[in-house]
Order: sequence, then C-alpha cells, then structure tokens
Amino acid sequence: MEQAPSSKIGKDVGYDALQKYYGKSKAVLKEEGALDRLRQTVRDAMSPRNTRDEFRQLLKADGIDTIFRINPVGRIYGVTFIDHEAGIVADGSMLGKEFSANVFNELYPASAKEERHTVEQHAEQEHEVQNHMANPVSGIVDTLLDLADARAYEEQQRIRQRKRRQNAGRCNFQL
Repeated sequence: MEQAPSSKIGKDVGYDALQKYYGKSKAVLKEEGALDRLRQTVRDAMSPRNTRDEFRQLLKADGIDTIFRINPVGRIYGVTFIDHEAGIVADGSMLGKEFSANVFNELYPASAKEERHTVEQHAEQEHEVQNHMANPVSGIVDTLLDLADARAYEEQQRIRQRKRRQNAGRCNFQL
C-alpha cells in the first residue's frame, strides 16, 4: 500500500495543524484544575488489593485507558492515562509524584508469570524488528513514529528541566 503525504489527505492532518493542536492541548493542560478529575479518578482506583488488570478495568469504566510501559524484565518505567471524556493524555509524572512509575511498580509488582510473558513479548518484538528489515517501507514508518515519540519525550524533558531551573532560581532569589 502506497502512503500519501498528509497534505494529500487534508490540511487538518498536516504538520502545522498538528503543531497547533498540540499547542492548544498543552495550554489546556496548564489550566488550573484541568487534571483534577483525572488525578482523583486514578487515586480512587489505586489500591494494593487490586491487580494491575483490575486497576485498568476500574479506570476503563470511568472512560480512562491506562498504558503501562514495561521493560523486558517486567519493571514499570512509565504510565500514561488517556481520559477520553476530557480529551486528556497525561503521564503519571505529570499528575504528581504519587502517580510515578515507581509508585505503580511498588503497588502492582510483576508476578513471575507476567515477567515471563514480558520477556517473551520482548523476544517477539525483536523478531518483528528483524521482519521489518525485510519490508523496508513498514520499517521506515515504524522508525519515523519511534523518532517522533522520542523527540516528543525529549522536548517534554527539556521543558521540565527549564521549569526546574526557573523554580530553583526563584527559590534562591527569595532566600
């Protein structure tokens, strides 16, 4: 299947339109109270009595999808929440320290079965990467998507660093 550039599909999916949309999303997330409902719903679902899957199901019932990013040995290194009702996508760290990957790792540690499954998934992904090398077009698309994700993550980290430096500067100034 031949892929068309976004400009052939329409202006609403082009680079400029997406950048404008992302800018609006960032502004909405910075508004006072924008994440309050999401924070409270996640907080209410967090319980050591639940399993990771039960936690996901509780949030799903409230219109929130949860994505755990897990390394090959089963450790959670990131959590993303997608609130379909509010149209918000937020990492746990964006919600606050009590929603960080470390907290979820302690709350929902991987069982031996999950660790085996994760290692098997990692092996499958490596096999898929090798298959993509045989199909260069899909490999290129996947690489571009991974690069876009990495750049977005790096930009988010740069913004956080700037904010930390600004806050540190304010604290030093006030002393």
